[in-house]
Amino acid sequence: FHNTIIEGVVNAGGVKSLDQAGGVVTGIAHVTNARLPSNNTRSTSATGYYFPYSHRPNLKVTLHSTVTKILWKSIPRVTSGQAIAGGVEYVDASGVTKTANATNVVLSGGTWGTPPILERSGVGNATLLSSLGIQSVVDLPGVGENLNEQTLVAMQWQLNSSLPRPGAPFLLNVEPLETTLGAGNLAELESLLNATPEGLSTPLWDLHKRLYEKSAPWIEGYIYLASPADGPSTLTWYPVNLHPLSRGSV
Repeated sequence: FHNTIIEGVVNAGGVKSLDQAGGVVTGIAHVTNARLPSNNTRSTSATGYYFPYSHRPNLKVTLHSTVTKILWKSIPRVTSGQAIAGGVEYVDASGVTKTANATNVVLSGGTWGTPPILERSGVGNATLLSSLGIQSVVDLPGVGENLNEQTLVAMQWQLNSSLPRPGAPFLLNVEPLETTLGAGNLAELESLLNATPEGLSTPLWDLHKRLYEKSAPWIEGYIYLASPADGPSTLTWYPVNLHPLSRGSV
């Protein structure tokens, strides 16, 4: 069934990708899955990095706890050197605030979690932090800014009959801007790009325009076939806008 979809995309003017991780992402291909080949179960950070080493005495995982800020061993306004982390402050499952000392601190709170931790720790826009009563450690205005949220819309169709469940349920079709817009709209866009917007520097605009090259990946479409044990199969398409123009902050 997947081969039929791939053939349909190619017949409609699309291309088949042999390796979307090979430098050219455009085209349709099967999505790779992180699965254990021994039992076909999903491989996760827990199965890959925690369970095999959970017995080690120097490994401790604290559950249901939230890091609030970084504790500094050295800060520039005091030592005239670099800001060096020496641990973290966190709130445990019972709501008690605690601290943990460390030689190295790896901050990986994700898109939504990392900026607030940095800002509460004094890393961010110094003017903003000062207005909130936070002492600036590193003046870094870009923290929490330029948030880019890729929009997604799911469309689902119920098939007339059930199909056998495929080994790799996902297909991914990445369309370039040229295919997404069509020749006429692309020509109009290219004419608009000749004028630099007011208030934007030429180097920054030249960099931004690279998003609008006709071969640039623009729409990412996931195609998912679900085949339940009983009842008809469903086909779901998830088109994703890779380059929304709106920007926000965290």
